[in-house]
Amino acid sequence: MKLKNLIPLSFLLFFTSCQAQEKKETKEQNKTQTEKSEPMKQPFDLLNLTFNEDILTILTSAGLQLKDNEETDALTLIGYKKFESTSPKLLTFNGKDLSGTNKKEKNNIILYYAEEGNLEYAKENSLGMYQVNLFTDDEIKSLKNELNIKFGKPKFNHNHLGNVADVRNGELIQTDIKFTEDINIWENNNIIYYSFYQTTEDAERFNLFVFLKKNRQFVGFISALGYQNISEALK
Repeated sequence: MKLKNLIPLSFLLFFTSCQAQEKKETKEQNKTQTEKSEPMKQPFDLLNLTFNEDILTILTSAGLQLKDNEETDALTLIGYKKFESTSPKLLTFNGKDLSGTNKKEKNNIILYYAEEGNLEYAKENSLGMYQVNLFTDDEIKSLKNELNIKFGKPKFNHNHLGNVADVRNGELIQTDIKFTEDINIWENNNIIYYSFYQTTEDAERFNLFVFLKKNRQFVGFISALGYQNISEALK
């Protein structure tokens, strides 16, 4: 059975509505990446991101372009566009390659960046948050280890046991499949690292959300996606 994550219906409708109200796609796919920007440290590493970068700088540093976007139906926060990738060129954290695939899903990353002229408090194309989604055991262990090495004891930790929910005949029910959840939050240089690890008897996943603490809109967005305890990041 596919692992499911509960998303409150009201929030889902809200963000679906937001998606429908977003501006039409611009000619961004045809833009060349010739705009001047500060070069990033090479080779590219997610750990080096300070959130002073824009999407063009990041992609150029990793040897990618906007046309390489592997876009899915993943939600985004209104005012932000997203760049999605399964490339090892972007999936590197503290020198560790996090790319990989299991029988069903590929490890991936989502970069959320500000839309043109849509946010008063963010420059066009500026990075707002990145989200790493892992489904392979070795890479999950590697990232968990690197987070603990770099940041030590988290400022918040929560463990939870329960039963996987599923929708059958239009009704939400609790199955007999057990799951465990482990939530950790680190803060370093005003950057929040929120991790969510969930396992069942036949699947596991690890999600990492990274953003500036002052960007509180991402706390609401992450919560709307069904992730718990994210408000602890603001304490």
